[in-house]
Amino acid sequence: MSKLKTTLLVAVLLLNTALAGAALYVANLSKPADYGDTLGLLAQGAGDIAQVAGYTVDPAAGDVVVPLKAMQRGGNFRIDFTAGKATSFGREEHEGTWDELAGAVVYRPGQGEQPGELAAIEVTFAITSLRTDALPLTNTVLAGEKWFDYENHPTAVFVCDTIVPHLRVEDEGSHYLQGQFSLNGITKDLTIPATLVFSGQTLTLDASFELLRSDYEVEKREGSLAGSAGGMVSEVDDAVQLHVRMTVSPDPTAVIAELAGVVEAQSLELSKVSQLLERLENRMRNVEAWESRIGTSSPTTPIDTANLPSEFRDFSPEYAMLTHEDGTEEPGVKNFSPFEMVLVPGDAAQGIAPFYMSRLEVTWAMFEAWSYCRDIADVQEKERLIEVARLRPSPLYGDPNELVQMDIPGNPARAISRLTAEAFCKWLSDQTGRRYRLPTEAEWEHAFTLGGGVPSDLDAHAWYYENAPYDEFFGDPPASPEAVEEVPLAGSKLPNALGIHDMLGSVSEWVIPSNPAERALRGGNMQTRMADLTSDWRDVEDPVAWHALYPQAESEYWYPSYQFGGIRLVCEAQSVQDYPPTGRAPQE
Repeated sequence: MSKLKTTLLVAVLLLNTALAGAALYVANLSKPADYGDTLGLLAQGAGDIAQVAGYTVDPAAGDVVVPLKAMQRGGNFRIDFTAGKATSFGREEHEGTWDELAGAVVYRPGQGEQPGELAAIEVTFAITSLRTDALPLTNTVLAGEKWFDYENHPTAVFVCDTIVPHLRVEDEGSHYLQGQFSLNGITKDLTIPATLVFSGQTLTLDASFELLRSDYEVEKREGSLAGSAGGMVSEVDDAVQLHVRMTVSPDPTAVIAELAGVVEAQSLELSKVSQLLERLENRMRNVEAWESRIGTSSPTTPIDTANLPSEFRDFSPEYAMLTHEDGTEEPGVKNFSPFEMVLVPGDAAQGIAPFYMSRLEVTWAMFEAWSYCRDIADVQEKERLIEVARLRPSPLYGDPNELVQMDIPGNPARAISRLTAEAFCKWLSDQTGRRYRLPTEAEWEHAFTLGGGVPSDLDAHAWYYENAPYDEFFGDPPASPEAVEEVPLAGSKLPNALGIHDMLGSVSEWVIPSNPAERALRGGNMQTRMADLTSDWRDVEDPVAWHALYPQAESEYWYPSYQFGGIRLVCEAQSVQDYPPTGRAPQE
């Protein structure tokens, strides 16, 4: 990875941390799955693009082509929206965004006194990458009431090859963008007022405009998710306000400079920016080494499991402040929590590549390094990450030791949301340099089957309602599954044939289903009856009931009413092949 690419990546990571808008994007990562490169366009370079929105690129005439990518993915473009509704209790406003988009812009920078010209724009975004500032609303829009026909029309597209200067700049921007917008299989002409600013090779575009949901047959919701339980009457506005922001340049450093200006506008002190950049660059070293290795090999090359370890140890770092003799302090590594990964052979017939699965579910010893911000030394920065940017979990509402046994390091981390699971996996990937994520549902089922399925001696292999531990001297066994509150140590029952513990019972494990509108868990938990602990046990998030005990807004990271959601890690075999683990903690 080049120095410039590293600088760009670090700067954008900083921006996504610093922007007030990032509080929306990250605090509610309420899409049902990690879509990756859903559009199949994000890897294209400017040299691959010969036509944009019907406009043929002419490099000889000075045309500059810049691919578009969502800012949330480290790119140069974002689309936000605001929508509202009238309810029995007053008016509500909600904000949202889409974070899977791709496309390109063609323009000619100005020469001397000659102003720059925008030639064409084409943008495609994935409907199911929608996020809003309210998790129940996101789930309702995508799954509960399905406002979009994403099975038949998974993307929306805006194409524009007519840009008309607008004389009344003070009213509606400097230009009109005339084109077509397609959504739900419906295409309509659209004119967008926009402000275009050319500065050398750099183009900045800002546009705010209105769409009518009825024009595109977006479901008009009468009565809300909350109203279905409480009798509230609501009517959603037909008009939706959209805001588009873009900064493009053939020179990536120009984009960095513009983003840095936004950071400065957010009143981040330069000293804190410098410190954060340094920390982020340190974290990038492992990832950079991994990506440089991946860049030399084809991602489609079959993985030879004969050259892979059957298992390996990795380490989750736990940070603490180190005090020197002169009294100064600096962040340092206190210790590393080792965890073990087991190779699971693939199945070509099912399209499943080999992968590694964690021997144990993620424990509090591993999880707390991230959730308690032990990698952040600055107390004020910790508070900002939790309270302002919402990039880390707030403290659990209530006593976490009583609620989820957080004081027992070897216990499975639980009561955590899908957002928490995904964010933790991303953090762990950054720390180790290997790609950690949640298992797909197909991978989970494959590993479960190879491990022997449901064991004949279930009591020896799994914790569940009937064998839940209790104090025989002071109390009776739990009267019902709902009365079970405790989980024993991870790995305290026998493993399956692959050497993996607790795939049944203990805590339920987040998976990535094939249906992107679902948030599902597999494997059962301590409240599951023995008769129900089968290979097809499955639970799907209830966005209302699982938050029932949370009177505050911090609950996007925690499910206190669903205390048995946990994490089973998968590590991609390609990253292990290209960046082999040493089996030793870094301080060794």
